[in-house]
Amino acid sequence: MTTTESSFDATIPYRTRYGADEGITWVICCLAFFSNLLTIVTMIKTRNGIGQKARLYVISLAVSDILMVPTLILELLMSRSRRLFRPIFDSPTDPDVLKNETIGNITLSMMYFTQLCSSLFILLAVAIDRLCALVKPLKYKAWITDTRIKLLIFSIWAYVTFAGGWIFIYTGLTANPEAMLATYSPIDYLPPVINSSVLMPHMYAAILASSVVYTIAYLQFKKIGTLQQKTSNKRDEIEHRNIKRNRRFFRMVVASVGMQVLLWTPFTIMYNFLEINQSSTPAYITDCVQPFVCTVTICNSFVNPMLYSVTNSDYRRAYCRVLTGFRVGTNSVGVHIQTSTLP
Repeated sequence: MTTTESSFDATIPYRTRYGADEGITWVICCLAFFSNLLTIVTMIKTRNGIGQKARLYVISLAVSDILMVPTLILELLMSRSRRLFRPIFDSPTDPDVLKNETIGNITLSMMYFTQLCSSLFILLAVAIDRLCALVKPLKYKAWITDTRIKLLIFSIWAYVTFAGGWIFIYTGLTANPEAMLATYSPIDYLPPVINSSVLMPHMYAAILASSVVYTIAYLQFKKIGTLQQKTSNKRDEIEHRNIKRNRRFFRMVVASVGMQVLLWTPFTIMYNFLEINQSSTPAYITDCVQPFVCTVTICNSFVNPMLYSVTNSDYRRAYCRVLTGFRVGTNSVGVHIQTSTLP
C-alpha cells in the first residue's frame, strides 16, 4: 500500500505499513518487552542457583533486547506522522522532506545498531568469561569480580554507542540527498565502504570470535569430562555437577548466538544478492521481501528468554518460580566448594 501526500510541487510517497504488518510489529513489541522484563526480574530475584556473575551478563542482554521496543515504536510513530518516506529517486524541492528523512534514519539506525552490536559483544564477553572459568578456575574466582564485570559491560555499551554515533551521525549529515532519500531501511544511506569496511566487520568479528571461543570451550568440556570419569570422591562429584551447570549455560548462550545468526541471515542475503533501493527495483521486493526480512530480523528481540527456558533447566525453574509467585529457592551445588566455577 503506497500512500502519497503533496509537498509543494512534488508528490512524495511516505513510508507506511499494511495493517497486518503494523499488527505484527506491535505483537513483537509486546513479546520483547514482557519476555525481557521477566528475565530482568528473574535475574534480580534469583540470588543463587543460576550463577551470580552470569546474571550480570544476562541482565545486560535483556536490556539490549528490550531496547528494540522503543526503536520499533518510534519507527511506527514516525511512519504514521509521515516523517519517513519510501525510496524517492527524484529529489523533492521541499527541504522538510530531506530533514525529516535524515533525522529519522540517523536516529533509528543508531538505535538498531546499538541493540544488535551490544548483544553480540556481550555474548562474546560471556564466552571468554566462561572459558577463563574453565581453564583457570582459581585465578578466575579471585580476579573476576562483579565490579570488573560491570566495568566490562559498561565499556561495551560505551564503545558501541560511540561507534554508532560516529558511523551514523557523521555519514548521515554528510550523505547526499539522493542517497538519503533512496532508502527503505534506516541504515541504507551508509556509503558502501562504511557499510562493508566498518559496520559489518563489527558483526562478523563478534560472531567469528564467539565461534572460536565456544569451540575451544567445547574441547575443554570434553577434556574435563574425560578426567572426571576417573574420579569418585565427594568433592569431585560436586565439581562434576558444577561443570554440568556450566555446560548448560554454554548451551544456552550458543543457542542465542546461533539464533541471532539465523535470523539475520535473510537480511544479509537480501543486501548482498538482491537489487534494492534502486529505481529499477521490482515492486514485490519493496512491498513484500523487504518488510518480511525486516520482520524476521527484529524477532531476535524476544527469542532469547525462550531459548534460556528451553536449553537450561536452571533458568526454566527460576522463571517458573517467579511466574508462580513461589519464593525463589537456593541451589546449594558448589556453595561449599571454594573452587566452584559456577557461571
